[in-house]
Amino acid sequence: MLFLPFIISLVAAKSASSLSSASSTTDEFVTVKFAKQLGGYYFDSPVNFENGGPDGFSTDILLRLDLLQPEMWVMNGNAFFNCSHIASWWASETSLYSATETLPASVTTAPEYLADVCAADGVYYTHEDSQPSATISGIQNGDPYTIPYINVLNASGVWETGNLYLNTTQDEVIIFDNFTFVNVNSTYLPVGGFGVAGNPRGSGFLNLLRDQGYIKSPGYSLWFNNSTAELLPGIVDKKYYTGDLYGFDNVPHQGLRYPNGDPGNNIVGNLNIPSIQLDSIEVVNEYAQQSVTLTNGPLGVVFDSRTTYSFLPLNIIINLAIQTNAFFLLEADRWIVQCSKILQSNATLNFKFGDFKLKIPLSKFLNPAYYNDKILKYNGGAEACYLSFLPSSQNGVIALGLNILEEIYLAVDNEGGKIAIASAKKNMDEEEESMSTSQSSTNVTTSTSTTVDYIRKGSIPFATTSSRTSQVFLSYSEVSNTIDVSNIPARFTASVISGEFFNTDTTNGRTFFDSAASPATASSRAKNSANSISNPLKVGQSDTSTKLVTIFFTIALAAIALCAL
Repeated sequence: MLFLPFIISLVAAKSASSLSSASSTTDEFVTVKFAKQLGGYYFDSPVNFENGGPDGFSTDILLRLDLLQPEMWVMNGNAFFNCSHIASWWASETSLYSATETLPASVTTAPEYLADVCAADGVYYTHEDSQPSATISGIQNGDPYTIPYINVLNASGVWETGNLYLNTTQDEVIIFDNFTFVNVNSTYLPVGGFGVAGNPRGSGFLNLLRDQGYIKSPGYSLWFNNSTAELLPGIVDKKYYTGDLYGFDNVPHQGLRYPNGDPGNNIVGNLNIPSIQLDSIEVVNEYAQQSVTLTNGPLGVVFDSRTTYSFLPLNIIINLAIQTNAFFLLEADRWIVQCSKILQSNATLNFKFGDFKLKIPLSKFLNPAYYNDKILKYNGGAEACYLSFLPSSQNGVIALGLNILEEIYLAVDNEGGKIAIASAKKNMDEEEESMSTSQSSTNVTTSTSTTVDYIRKGSIPFATTSSRTSQVFLSYSEVSNTIDVSNIPARFTASVISGEFFNTDTTNGRTFFDSAASPATASSRAKNSANSISNPLKVGQSDTSTKLVTIFFTIALAAIALCAL
């Protein structure tokens, strides 16, 4: 059990109220660590729920870092099986029958067989006899509630109240008494949420720390380091970023997440989320010293920690496809490129937010290309990769996921509607992480105000405030679950036929910029050249011609496939 030390003895534990008694010369700052699980891509942190186990004892549940909603939510043990149980059930049942036998009704009608979703990291059980009453006005335990996601995600359940324990050091925990959260009984997500958006209806992690006087405002900053992420409630720490920290106003959001008249629209409309104006995206070939702008103007975007993909308007993705020689694989609803060409290029995607430019290697946006449990390869054996971008129409909102978030240091003032970003300091070792101005090698650190300061309503410390006025809104809408392929020119599409992957158009017109989905500006930084680029950058290939490539599938070893999922 992850929390066995404080289950045995709570003498070293601190309540949220006791944490506010820091001395006048130094402050204790809590860092909540999130980590990728074995073979995983997302960031989870353990929380202990008193009386939440099936036997009424405490239980540890991993919750996923969740920037787009403000509540803590768990998966109901009476509605979902643990994934480990499903796996063992399948192994047990299928061992009794050969691959050619028809499974009997006793198997196909079993709840394990019919389950669409399982809980990957723990479930919560309600014990009404030990459950304290909700202390939040207008909420009673058992009242229904839907988590107010602005995007395609969904989770609904009922309010619960209980005592939570959050591990912050090897020998200390924070106790949250009578914390009101959501026990979800309907979702397609496999892990609950650790919400840090603003304006919660329940207790809200950041709001409770603010109400107890431990932080000044329910904001946070966030830093990623390889397989871990650190959430810093209510503070900014300069040791986690390089260069300047650039501050902006949040972009206002507007739209209808649910059908017109649904009260959930008001809740979503009142959320405080990490939205920002993205001024441009450009793809740069460093070898040729050339760049192409993929966007036609500023966009309202939001950062999302529950997706490894980023969601952009389709015309931007098509413009990127032109430059990377990418094709849209119809069966997989993904864009594919030749991995080696991108990996060998010195190409970057540059994201411009006001005066801040974020440069990310294009290779960062590649994922292994699996289709029907097979590895997709080009003719000759070169591996294919998926580009980690999808149309925003599938998500309901333009969102920048972990493929971008992991490159920045993010600070958010939920109350004041402010956001700040900087380039993240990467590859810090444990000693550098824990020391800096700290007097402790644990998650709770004591720091001086020269490098660490509180986020206050309307103010993010150390941020250089931009004078730019937001020109856009973050628009959101109900979600289309499929891509409208009619909006993708045929020369960019491909299909699987008899086990092989073919481009479905024999035209060869991907040579000039006028083939872009929308006018994309081009500039050349090459010496002695004042002309605009007449050919795409071709960051994924060395020549300027476009050839049809026949791609075939090879069956992956099961172990390799499992490691990549």
